[in-house]
Amino acid sequence: MRLLVCALLCFCLIAGCFLFPAHAALPAPTVGIINERNLYPGGFAILVAIPVGSLPIGAFSCRHQDISVPFFPLHDRWYAVLPIPFSTLAGTIPIGITMDNASIALMNAEIKHRPHKTTRLGPARPLPEYILERIEREREIARAIYTTYDPTPRFTAPGGFTYPIRNTHITDPYGTKRVRPNRTYYHAGADFRARRPEKIVSIANGIVAYTGSHFLEGNLVIINHGVGIYSCYIHLSK
Repeated sequence: MRLLVCALLCFCLIAGCFLFPAHAALPAPTVGIINERNLYPGGFAILVAIPVGSLPIGAFSCRHQDISVPFFPLHDRWYAVLPIPFSTLAGTIPIGITMDNASIALMNAEIKHRPHKTTRLGPARPLPEYILERIEREREIARAIYTTYDPTPRFTAPGGFTYPIRNTHITDPYGTKRVRPNRTYYHAGADFRARRPEKIVSIANGIVAYTGSHFLEGNLVIINHGVGIYSCYIHLSK
């Protein structure tokens, strides 16, 4: 059995913090990047903040280009998980901090170059129209789930994630560059080798958002961990 885990924004945190001063005109929070030493294309920045006063969820957010995500409270801190697209080049990127739709600060993050494994593949076999239509319908189902924002964090700590399977190894890592004659794309998950039967666990606390059987992914389960974080387990035997 091959298990492909699309661990969306789910990695262990590595400590490190870059702080900038609060805006003088507003009661701005102090914000830092927990994993600033480990920012790569295809990864994410984990921001932590100590806000001043009580804030409703959605009033406090961070942005890079057209990606904006809100901070969420967890214990005595607020956190945000900001995706870094695969297309991001190595170098300095700006991250804006907003409160009540007003920009209160701008911080820089240093994106490092990470050479990805490259796999060259042959041409994809042509699929009949009805299969292509099914694939698109199934993609719409996934998009509808992933664009639904649940403001409740269901995990206990920002770094409280684990592997979904024990005593195994990764056969194809996250971020592998796959090159076909007509297109190039990145592997947005990790392949784990497993034998049948093998117990698979959720990478963190959450609720089941979807189960089904799709053409490309086979049997799959999507788990909602809250605050925009989902994990997807595909190619399952049952």
